Amino acid sequence: MRFICGCLVAVLAVPIAAQDRPLPDYATFMAETRKRLEADDVRQSEYVYVETRREQKLDATGTSTKETLDVFESYPSLPNEARWRRQTVKDGKPMSPQELAEVDRERQKKVLEYAKKLERNPEKVREAEKKKHDEERRDSDRAVDDALRVYDIKMLGREVVNGYATIALSFMPRKDARPQTSEGKIMRHFAGKVWVSESEYEVVRLAPKGTPTMFSLPRAVYGDNILSDVRVSSSQGGGVYQLRSDPSFGVEILRSAS
Repeated sequence: MRFICGCLVAVLAVPIAAQDRPLPDYATFMAETRKRLEADDVRQSEYVYVETRREQKLDATGTSTKETLDVFESYPSLPNEARWRRQTVKDGKPMSPQELAEVDRERQKKVLEYAKKLERNPEKVREAEKKKHDEERRDSDRAVDDALRVYDIKMLGREVVNGYATIALSFMPRKDARPQTSEGKIMRHFAGKVWVSESEYEVVRLAPKGTPTMFSLPRAVYGDNILSDVRVSSSQGGGVYQLRSDPSFGVEILRSAS
């Protein structure tokens, strides 16, 4: 799981009259929200974005001893491949035109190979792509189901977040939760608050915090690094998301008005 940083956005107070209205039915609201939940990799699969990664090496006291900067352009993948990440800055230094040209040539070569394979046997290629897509969708659904299995979710009230009328919800891991996915096992170590659009049932803002048990996780799960500054915009006209994290493993994911 990666935690990425962006911008903090103010939360506006809702007029008292709006708060006086009864909150929506919990079961109905959660059922509609569940229909729209997806794992990050599925939600971002058609997005194009620039990722700025600042990695800080921390000593035992939490003091930064080294910081590096890398910038990537991230593009939707070819079928059955990971996303294509085109690095434009490495260790704080821009990649040279020659280096970028070589990367682009390699990418073009892969694209042409895929086009030829598709031309030779389109039915077989499409069938394999559909099978892979269905597997990814099932994995995404299992991870989302695990979130609802792991967390005790409570409806708190109405708030306006960045122009969206939302329902604020708190989430706390259940002590007796038995997650069935690797993502669910990590979720057990996070609590926090989430704001969901009351009319669209989409997550507008997510602010989890690591619980005390989180720091007993293996280092490979959460690492020593802090990731930051990512803006994501949909190639299909969707919303813009900004993400924020900090050394205490707090994370915010914010949907901006499009």
